Amino acid sequence: MIVRAVVFLAIVVSLCPMGYGWEGCLSQYELFETALPDIPLAENPYDPDSIRVDAHFHREQGPVIVVPCFYDGEAGWTVRFTPREAGVYACTTVIQTVIETVKKALGTIQVLPREAPGFIRIGRHTGRFFVFENGEPYFPVGQNMGWQGWNDPNALPMWERSLEKCAAVGMNWIRIWMCPWGLTELEWMPQTIGGETWYDGLGRYEMKSAHRIDAIFQKAESLGIAIQWCILSFNAYNKTLYSTWDQNPLNEANGGFLKEPWDFFTHPQAKKHYKDRLRYLVARWGYSTHLLAWEFWNEVDGTDRFDAKNSQEWHEEMAAYVKAIDPYQHLTTTSVAGQHEAIFPIAGMDYLQSHRYTTHLIRDAHALSQAAALGFPDKPHFIGEMAYAADGSPKQDREGITLHNQLWASVHSADAGTAMTWWWDNWVDPMNLYPIFAPVARYVEGIDWDRENLVCLPAKVEPQAANRGDFIFSPGIEWGHTSERDFYITDESAVKNLNRGTQFIHGKNHRDMAPHPVFHLENAFATEFGVQLANIAADGASLRVLLDGELVRELHFEAGKTDYLDSDKRIVVALPPGKHQIELQNAGTDWVQVGYYWVNGYAQRPQVFARGNEKRVLVWLHDRDHDFPTRVLFEAAPDLAASRICLPSIKEGTFRVEQYDTYSGAVLELGIVSADGEGLFFTTPAFSRDLAFRLIRLEEGRDEK
Repeated sequence: MIVRAVVFLAIVVSLCPMGYGWEGCLSQYELFETALPDIPLAENPYDPDSIRVDAHFHREQGPVIVVPCFYDGEAGWTVRFTPREAGVYACTTVIQTVIETVKKALGTIQVLPREAPGFIRIGRHTGRFFVFENGEPYFPVGQNMGWQGWNDPNALPMWERSLEKCAAVGMNWIRIWMCPWGLTELEWMPQTIGGETWYDGLGRYEMKSAHRIDAIFQKAESLGIAIQWCILSFNAYNKTLYSTWDQNPLNEANGGFLKEPWDFFTHPQAKKHYKDRLRYLVARWGYSTHLLAWEFWNEVDGTDRFDAKNSQEWHEEMAAYVKAIDPYQHLTTTSVAGQHEAIFPIAGMDYLQSHRYTTHLIRDAHALSQAAALGFPDKPHFIGEMAYAADGSPKQDREGITLHNQLWASVHSADAGTAMTWWWDNWVDPMNLYPIFAPVARYVEGIDWDRENLVCLPAKVEPQAANRGDFIFSPGIEWGHTSERDFYITDESAVKNLNRGTQFIHGKNHRDMAPHPVFHLENAFATEFGVQLANIAADGASLRVLLDGELVRELHFEAGKTDYLDSDKRIVVALPPGKHQIELQNAGTDWVQVGYYWVNGYAQRPQVFARGNEKRVLVWLHDRDHDFPTRVLFEAAPDLAASRICLPSIKEGTFRVEQYDTYSGAVLELGIVSADGEGLFFTTPAFSRDLAFRLIRLEEGRDEK
């Protein structure tokens, strides 16, 4: 948990005379805040070219710390400073206007030493995990909280209640957007909300929004929650998808200087405008030890005519700028919705994040984690947005199965934090899914992630007939091109090349996007292969199913006014024992979308994931049928029989095994097990849903610390 005190202006004033020449006293990592008198008027106090005010803090031993100051509307100019070192600081203001530069000695503050975590950094031992400045681990556990309410000037109590609910279950991370509808944007076209005018157009910042952000930060600080602060979203620079371009003050139609949205990344005035915004953010909120990172964009590839090269150059320029002016050196990051290759190599991004909306939360959480760990082994990664679907919250999932699974899958991946759900306000909160977070938060406590470097380990569950179940799978590509045709279903319940397959079986209109899929498998017993259709294109389609080259099913879908599915379309093909190939052809006009495929009784239901080192191992044992699509579409499966887990990479040592209930957080001692030359084996009890295990190496009869 983050614990820090905040010294507000009222306290500082009580310790010293008003105006210049004051003296004050506080402790390390406490906020020093005071108003700055005698600052001259300027045409636009939010424009650093009109007036620029900095406070220079200097100890006898140490460099000068330059802290940008900010204009707070009618309250005038303010400086906020969080000292990281003890000592006596002399402060001088440097005021630059178009006419002159004036320096004024402001006073001194004495900073007393204090034990405190400090700001969040990247760990120096691996570069793959987060730590506080004092070395304590920080493993982000949380959810997105982009905004509260919609154009609601009275939403602050909602913020406070939601943050309290997050803290009560151990969350220590949220992600907030600067967005006009959340009234957390600083600059937008004027609009009347709740009888008041909000925003003042280009170049003028909305102080009501700034004060709301102040209050959000103060509440998060009091609860130990860190904020990932997202500065822009693609919506403002996209003309079609959730577009707000028509209200963007940079739009030429609104008196701005951008003729088209895509000019933002190369237009010199647009770059200066963003840098000015960064300077204000650093000045006003950079003080906070609870600010995890500046996130430059939400899904930057959603902007119109996205150009990866222009985006990379823009990000690198902005990262260099903010690191040059931020006295606290907060972390920087950004995000895309699609191909992560577009952002992962960008210089200056301190950690990486993926966004993924998928019916295969567990599979994709591991795939994204492993790809980041292999390609960028010196940077932290976690999934900044994840959910079952991007077009709406899974409200039918009233138990929060998808939330539970993505959290536990990500903890047992190579990631530096949990996978963060998106649907906070219309799913997590109204269905009170907060308790799902508590066991995860407790499970990751006490681990020094950066020093211990728990990596993904191979793990197996010994197969048994009692634990067989249906194997359900879906291709990894939604709408996109692929050349992959053949998919091989193995007896390990995996599908080779599945991540390069598409959910769409194309007709004449888009035949070049993908070949017709062919599935290969060998089954030792009679079973069934199934196809669940999700949607049919408005132009109609004609689906043919071939088993070993012979036509066995044919469905014709007439053209309609819109994309549609007129009923619950399930196609089932009987498979006798032996080797088979199933081909799906579309001889019609347009596409058929497949929700998922399945093979009856083909899979071992238990699946296991592990991460660890030679001294500590975390293991998650999960029933494949404990999944949202399975629960909705199939009858509840019986409990799984006792299972034997093998960790083949652990060849020696004795370990204490704890069983962890992922829903209640209860811990049960399973006993002591020893590895042999073939690996470490331990037996689990019969279970439903899932279980987690913590294995701690014993040295000379004592737990390894």
